[in-house]
Amino acid sequence: MQAPQDTTKVHDPTASVAPADVVVIAPEGELDLASAPALCARLAGTRAGRVLLDLSGIVFCDSAGLRPIMGAARELAIRGGRLAVVAPPEGEPARLFAVTGLEEFIAIVPDRDQGFERLLRSA
Repeated sequence: MQAPQDTTKVHDPTASVAPADVVVIAPEGELDLASAPALCARLAGTRAGRVLLDLSGIVFCDSAGLRPIMGAARELAIRGGRLAVVAPPEGEPARLFAVTGLEEFIAIVPDRDQGFERLLRSA
């Protein structure tokens, strides 16, 4: 059996239209028990006040994938920051957020533009 790969990677901010004070993190692949620790480390490693977590590249997400997202939202709120999560309506993460009710507590948006708008509006 092959060890799972760390498919989580930080999006290159120079290739994005993100405002200068918003960090974009865009994991790809599966977000599960094997990959959640890597995302947790990426999110914990950022000291930005506003983070856009783009889950557009996630093809599978289970409940273990929710832990780093909930933790990041909590930590950012404690520091006075904000988290917005891009979860296209047809994707796995959006379904999981709807089933668990997390969309009531975390800003879930369908695309990056709306995510940036949400983060900047909350400044």
